[in-house]
Formats: sequence, structure tokens, C-alpha cells
Amino acid sequence: MTLAWTMYAHDLDEREDSVTDSHFLVPPYGFREANPALYRLVGYPGSYHNGAGNFSFADGHAEPRKWRDPRTTPRLVRDHPILRTIEGNPCPGSSDVQWIQERTFQRED
Repeated sequence: MTLAWTMYAHDLDEREDSVTDSHFLVPPYGFREANPALYRLVGYPGSYHNGAGNFSFADGHAEPRKWRDPRTTPRLVRDHPILRTIEGNPCPGSSDVQWIQERTFQRED
């Protein structure tokens, strides 16, 4: 199975305190092993639309997502970036991470 680390969405909402470069990173932890206990977040999606964020894709379709896990939407502190590492912050069992990964990676069987 081959997995990429970067989500190639055409456009998405990313939290202002999460933007550090031109990429929205989605680590494959948990996806490739089918183990939700390994889920992590590196980039944090925006929730500027009544608690939801929007993802649009290269094929022209878009999908909104109302975030369900509070770890996806920590309290915003203006002018203070979210503390994170390239490996991401643990979010075991997060339905939001699962949703993002399902739209980011494709299993090769």
C-alpha cells in the first residue's frame, strides 16, 4: 500500500493558528494499520462555518464537515500557534481524523 503525507485538496479552511506553510499535512497513522488508536492531527481544519470546515477537491466537488471531536477544534488563542510536531498530536479514535483520512488516502488492495 502506498500512502502520501500531504492532502492534495484544491482548497480547504485551515485554522489561523495552524497555518505554518502551504501544506495541510495529514499523517497516515492509523489508516494504513486500520487502527484508530493511532490517529493524529498535524494541521487543524477551520471551523469558521458554525463549527464546520469545507474541503474542495481537484475533481470539482466540495464537502463540508461539522467537526465532532473537541480535539479537532481546541480553543483559538489569537497570535499563538497551536503547539504541534511533524508527527502530529495524538487523537485516538477521532471520527474527524477518520473522515479526513478517508478523503485523503486510498487503499491499494
